[in-house]
Amino acid sequence: FDDYGGYNNYGYGNDGFDDRMRDGRGMGGHGYGGAGDASSGFHGGHFVHMRGLPFRATENDIANFFSPLNPIRVHIDIGADGRATGEADVEFVTHEDAVAAMSKDKNN
Repeated sequence: FDDYGGYNNYGYGNDGFDDRMRDGRGMGGHGYGGAGDASSGFHGGHFVHMRGLPFRATENDIANFFSPLNPIRVHIDIGADGRATGEADVEFVTHEDAVAAMSKDKNN
């Protein structure tokens, strides 16, 4: 992500995303598309942060939303109360895939 001037250039802002990565809550979800072991940390480093998700959305629902793109990981944020916050971080293999994923902004 340093190659692209940091998160601010891609809509991440200062919403705590990098803090979640430091404290171990980020990207611990399931792998998609066979692109590696989900427990091995960062892969491609190309992330899209989602907001306004239905609280019942699953990792598979989010991965299917981006079809035909194949996210390699989806992490749904969980609040202190143990419930989904309506936000998620989605990792893609390439910068181009992440940019293409952002074209779905405001879609249902």
